[in-house]
Amino acid sequence: MHSLPETLATPLTEPDLVFAARVASCRGGPVSASGLTLRSSGLAPVWHLGREALDLVIRLAGQALFRLRPLISGVRPMNLVPFASVDGTSFNSTEHQIVATRGQPKKRLRNSVALNELDYGDVVFRFQDSGRLEEITKLAPVIFIDSEAILFPTLAAFVRENDPSNFERGGFIVSPRFGLAFDPQCPSWVTALAKHCLATWRAM
Repeated sequence: MHSLPETLATPLTEPDLVFAARVASCRGGPVSASGLTLRSSGLAPVWHLGREALDLVIRLAGQALFRLRPLISGVRPMNLVPFASVDGTSFNSTEHQIVATRGQPKKRLRNSVALNELDYGDVVFRFQDSGRLEEITKLAPVIFIDSEAILFPTLAAFVRENDPSNFERGGFIVSPRFGLAFDPQCPSWVTALAKHCLATWRAM
């Protein structure tokens, strides 16, 4: 079993994460009714984007809502086995299996890119209509990869140093080696990807 540094041995609380303040500063303004936002780094307004860029914005719109959620007490680290599992939940899991293990989600919804979500507050599972698990998004101040603990503020540097194939889409850093996507300016949501998702992210 992994051991956390002494300062991280207990669940992180709301004051530790300072999530809301960081999100407010990095988003550059409120979220619109559709969930779309303009990034302070200079993303063009939606009406100035081409069709391919609009597809990207639609894909990321669902992610933006998670960045603006209230803080959740008792957040635990993410244990990631790239393309295989998150916290012991396999990417081969079905919706039925997750509900049987975790109970009923706080919300069920169909997002803007036609994925079905099971929303448990601190973690969200997204499925295709076929039942195939696509993504697991979790509030993760600490990520364990290959027995190494990475704090979210250092995750971007870790990925860039250890995954030369990394690329960026709409402010997200995507790591094909580690099977994750995240916006380093908006802690601490990390999305673990099923391997078949990489082509979709590359095509954006």
